[in-house]
Amino acid sequence: MLAAAALLGSARAQAQRPTLRDVARRAGLLIGSASEIDLAGDPAYAALIAANCSLFAPNMSWQRMSPTPTENFAGLDANIGLARQHGLSLTGYHLLWHQRLPDWFDALDRDAAERAIEEHVAAIGSRFGAQTASWNVVNEAIRPADGMPGGLRRSPLLEKFGTAFFDIAFHAAQRAAPQALRLYNDYDLELNTTDERMRRRALLGLIDELLRRSVPIQAVGLQSHLRTRSFDRFDPAEYRRFLNELAARNLDIFITELDVHDLATGDLLSRDNRIADIYARFLDAALSHPRVGAVVFWGLSDQYSWLNDPTRPNYARPDGLPGRPLPFDTELRPKPAFDAIERTMTSAAQRQK
Repeated sequence: MLAAAALLGSARAQAQRPTLRDVARRAGLLIGSASEIDLAGDPAYAALIAANCSLFAPNMSWQRMSPTPTENFAGLDANIGLARQHGLSLTGYHLLWHQRLPDWFDALDRDAAERAIEEHVAAIGSRFGAQTASWNVVNEAIRPADGMPGGLRRSPLLEKFGTAFFDIAFHAAQRAAPQALRLYNDYDLELNTTDERMRRRALLGLIDELLRRSVPIQAVGLQSHLRTRSFDRFDPAEYRRFLNELAARNLDIFITELDVHDLATGDLLSRDNRIADIYARFLDAALSHPRVGAVVFWGLSDQYSWLNDPTRPNYARPDGLPGRPLPFDTELRPKPAFDAIERTMTSAAQRQK
C-alpha cells in the first residue's frame, strides 16, 4: 500500500498539471478507465489510473464469473480490490451481454433461464452493489442489419425471451442495487452514416418501448470507439440532436469505452495531432449537453490498449507500428490527446459558469 501511495505521488508530480479527474470535476463530470490487465503487475499504471479517475470499469462478465452454475465469481476481476483501495467506484461492467453468457445457460428452459439471470444479478448486487456507481444492465442488443423487428440483434436472449429479457434484467438490477445507475450500453452511434442513423433510430425506438413498459432504465452508455479513417463523417450538430433526443426521454448519458482507433498516416506528431483533434471535436459536442455525466476511457495508456493487442490482428496498423489511441503513451506520459481532452473539459466547465 505504501508503494502504491508513493507511485501515486510520483505520477502526480511528474505530470505537473491537473489530472483528468481534477479537470473533469470542475466540469461536473466523473472520469473513468477500464483495464484489461491485472494492475498489480504494473503499479505505475495502477497509480496513473488512481490519480486520473474516479470510476473504474472492471473486466468481468457472467461467463468469466460462472463457468458452471455453482461456481459464481470464479473469474472475479483482480482489480476490484485495488479500485476499492483508491476510492474508485465501479462502472461499465455488463450484467447481461449475448457474447458473454455462460456455456450452460443455453440449455436452460425459459423459466430456469429467467431465474438464472435474477440470481446472477442479485449475487453481483450483493457483492459489488455498494461500490457500483453504474452498471450496464444490458449490452449491445441492437443490430438493424439482422432484420429483426425494432432493429434488435438476433441473439440467444431474444430467441429465448423475446424482448422480455430487458424487463427481467432491469427489474433485477433495480432490486439488487437500487442506488446503482442502470444503463443500456451500445456502440456505433456517433457518425452521420446510413448505418449509424439506423442504429440511433433503433436505440430511440427501444428506449421508447422500455419506457412504455415501465422498465426502470435510467441512462444510456454510448461506447464511442472512434476511428481516424471514418471520423470525417462525424457531424457535431447531428450528434447534439441525438443527445437531445436521449435527454428528452429523461435519461442520463455516459460516454463509455472511449478511444480512437489509430490508422492515421504520417510521422508520430501528425498522428498524435490527428487523434487529439478527434478527441477534441467529439468531446466538444458530447460535453455541450448537461445530461452527459461521465467519460470512461477504454484504458489510459497505449501500452495496454486492446487495439494494440497482438491477439486481435484485425485492429493492427498496416505498417506494423503500435497504435496511439489513448491519452498517455507507453511510458505513461501525457500526449497531445491528453492536452486536447483537458482543454475541452476546461471549456465545458467554463460554459457552466
